[in-house]
Amino acid sequence: MQYFLIVITLAIAVFGLIKEERPSRKLVGMLIFFLVLSAIIQAKINWNEKIEKKNSENRQISLLQNNDSLLIQNDSLFLLNQDLLNRIENYQDELEKVSVNSKLIKEYSYYATLDPYGRDITIGTGIEYDTEISKIMKPVLSMDYDNIVPRCDDHSRNLILSVIKKYPEFPFSYFYMAKCLNSYGNDDWIKYAEGGVKHFEKTTEISGHNDTHDQALLILRKMLTNK
Repeated sequence: MQYFLIVITLAIAVFGLIKEERPSRKLVGMLIFFLVLSAIIQAKINWNEKIEKKNSENRQISLLQNNDSLLIQNDSLFLLNQDLLNRIENYQDELEKVSVNSKLIKEYSYYATLDPYGRDITIGTGIEYDTEISKIMKPVLSMDYDNIVPRCDDHSRNLILSVIKKYPEFPFSYFYMAKCLNSYGNDDWIKYAEGGVKHFEKTTEISGHNDTHDQALLILRKMLTNK
């Protein structure tokens, strides 16, 4: 709009100069006024363009800074998310361990307290005490000085097998079956030894287990190593 008015005014002034052989001072003054005004307006337009360009550059810089800030926040959120995922994974591992330990305790806590006869308390001289397992194991085992040894005749081995079938988590039945079969040179002793190791490794993890479990586990491991 400003340019349009200036052009019209200049056109009128120039037309007046051409029409008059001797232009009046008023017309010349008007021409000079509008030339100065045109220069001022152009300078203002240039200044505004310069300011707008500067503002545009500042906005771009601000956008870039905001973008950098967002990238930093993004990285922080990613690291935080990764940390949370790691914690959740660790919690899941812990829960699985607790679950495994709970299952282990539930299945083996009773058997871990039993001695080779299958009794869960130490008895003194003249005191009779039996569990369902010890009622079967007592005829099978005998004392040889300070060592408990199995009778390995057919009847005794069948009694041991009945304990394995009825009480599969009781590790000493595997232990004595392995001892009997090994003494006969029967290679089936190996599978019973491995079964005993499997169960002894679980009972020995339970706090307060009978010390004879550790001893039997060492003996079976030595037998398997030397097979």
